[in-house]
Amino acid sequence: MIPAEIPSLEGLVGQEVGIMMRAFNPTTTTRATIISVEHAGLWLVIPTWTEDALELAGVTALPRTLALFVPFGQIQFVVGFYDVPSLSEKSLL
Repeated sequence: MIPAEIPSLEGLVGQEVGIMMRAFNPTTTTRATIISVEHAGLWLVIPTWTEDALELAGVTALPRTLALFVPFGQIQFVVGFYDVPSLSEKSLL
């Protein structure tokens, strides 16, 4: 089997990930799309924040999408997918 490439944050741009952020909710993973990676952090689109912004504005659509910059110091971890099959070890025993 040829090993898959180890994912990088740059390789996750445009993909949905799970992210845990100290400043927002340090006990829950938030669903987000990485839109850009900078030296100091990540630019993210967070669907729940978009919904909150739409509700706050009293509209169902906006001409732009809310983007949030999160410094690396506020990120506890990022969960993405590694491009290899997942198997249950327990079911194989």
